[in-house]
Formats: sequence, structure tokens, C-alpha cells
Amino acid sequence: TMLENVVGALRNACNQHNGNCMQLAEGEGISVAVLMLANSPQSVLDQAVGLIRNACIGYFGNKDHINRCGGFWNLVQMLQQTSTTPLFRQEIVAAIRYATIGHDGNRTAAGEAGLIRALINLIVPGPLQVAPAAKKEVAMCLNIVCDQSEANSTELLKYGGTSALIELLDPAASPYISGLTEVVLECLANACTWCQRNIDQLGPEAREHVAAIMQSPASQESEKLIAKSILFLVENRRRPAHKEAVMLSQSTVHASDEEDEDEGGGTRDETLRSGLSGGRSGGAAF
Repeated sequence: TMLENVVGALRNACNQHNGNCMQLAEGEGISVAVLMLANSPQSVLDQAVGLIRNACIGYFGNKDHINRCGGFWNLVQMLQQTSTTPLFRQEIVAAIRYATIGHDGNRTAAGEAGLIRALINLIVPGPLQVAPAAKKEVAMCLNIVCDQSEANSTELLKYGGTSALIELLDPAASPYISGLTEVVLECLANACTWCQRNIDQLGPEAREHVAAIMQSPASQESEKLIAKSILFLVENRRRPAHKEAVMLSQSTVHASDEEDEDEGGGTRDETLRSGLSGGRSGGAAF
């Protein structure tokens, strides 16, 4: 159709051409493209999403436009439709990723539009699950929107995204995809940094997977570094709980000593005190 050809021409014109992307922004081209997402034939939708992606890559100002005209809500709605083809779903994820990179307002707007839950549905078993190779694009998008965002990292936890990402690290459950491990590790590191309750989802098996990546000669140096940072976050998360348990143990011991002193008229049972002292030492070494 004529509309498909026009949008397709704009998409191609904005591909790796900053000047054309700037002119598109001046003409409110992104707003027009977003309007097309509401009710257009699939052929036009393909071109409109590609245009949004190329325009956001080529000129940062186009990212402002997609937020102002409510584009994330439309994109997220299309992600959740069972009629959306897997390939088109991957194109939508790529457009959202480029629209949110380096843009705090868009990360927030995308999260408020329900993006985190929609992305998680693409990597867990179900009618919306994408092909294994496409899960890398989803993980990359999750990484971008969770970085420096406590709200989005909390949403990841709320909808089981941490567990879903951990599943992608299991070589027995997920086929090998070049670059996927590093992306997933980076996403986990960001999510655990901005919402520390995500760390609690890293059980013994998950920590073993991460440790294995860090120690494997086959792992990239960048993968080892990120894996090490995740294990560091886990260790730091566990330390306060350990310190609190020791303090509670010591507090209980001191309270018992005071009770013995009151009951004994100012004298203590030396044998009991020795036993309690041993208990404190044992507690401190726990």
C-alpha cells in the first residue's frame, strides 16, 4: 500500500543517517509512527516499528517524542497479543531497547506501561515465549530498563524475572547462544544492585552456576568479572544477617548474666559464666 511504502521509505532513510533522524524529530515523525501502531495492517506495523527503532538509534531527541506521545503503552500492548508473530515481537523488543538506552524518563515510562512483566512472559514457558535466540534480545532489553531503576528491578522480582534469568544460565535447560551468558549476568547484577531482594532469589544452585562461570577457562573475562560481582553482592547481602544473628546471641547471653546476678544477690555462678563465655565465642565464630 501507499502508506506502507511511505513509512518504509522513512525507515530506510533513517537507517544510519543522523541528519534524516533529526529531520524526522523536527517533523514529529515519531508521533505519527506511534499513532499507526493503534490500528494499522501488519505490513504497516512492521515498517512503523522499524522506523521507531532506526530513529531512536540515529537521534536522541526522537526518544523524547516516543515518551510524550505514549508510545511505550502501544508497544507493550502489542508484545502481549498472542496474534503477534515471534519475529515481529523481537522487532518490538529491539525498538523499545533502543528507545530506552540512556534515557531515564523512558525507562520509567516503559516500566509504568507494564514492560517488565511483558518481557518476562517472553522468556518463560507459555504462549508468548520467544525462540531461544530471541531471548538474548529480551535479556538485553531487561538489562537496560533495570539499570539504575529500583522500580523496574523490583518489578523484575515481583513477576519472577530473577528466576527466569537464572534459568537461562543453566546449560542443561537452555541451549548455548553466543553472548547470552554475559547479557543475563549483567542484567542480574543490575537488578540485584537496585533491588537487593533479588539477591535472595539466588539460591545455592544459582550461585553454583555463577561460580562455575567465574571459574571456567572457557568463560570470557567480562563474564568472569560480572559473575564475581554477583557473588560479591550475595556475600554482602549475607553479612548483615550473620552480624545480626551474632549480636542477638550476645544480647541473649548478656541478659542471662544479668538475671543470674540479680537472683544471686550480686554473685555469679562462675561455671555458668564460663559456659556462656564459650557460647559467645562459638556464636562469634558461627
